[in-house]
Amino acid sequence: MSLAIVVMCFADLGVLYWKLNPDNYEHDSELGKIRDERGYDYMDLLDPCPEKVSNYE
Repeated sequence: MSLAIVVMCFADLGVLYWKLNPDNYEHDSELGKIRDERGYDYMDLLDPCPEKVSNYE
């Protein structure tokens, strides 16, 4: 299954997605715009890695 088909399947389910720069998220104007439009006033950061998450694999 191609990536385009997977994206279309998610879109059909109502899943929203954006491609953002993870190295500049604190100053990313696109992320700021999304947060403003959706009324988000906080942000959670996740750092999933084997050292921090039990049963990672």
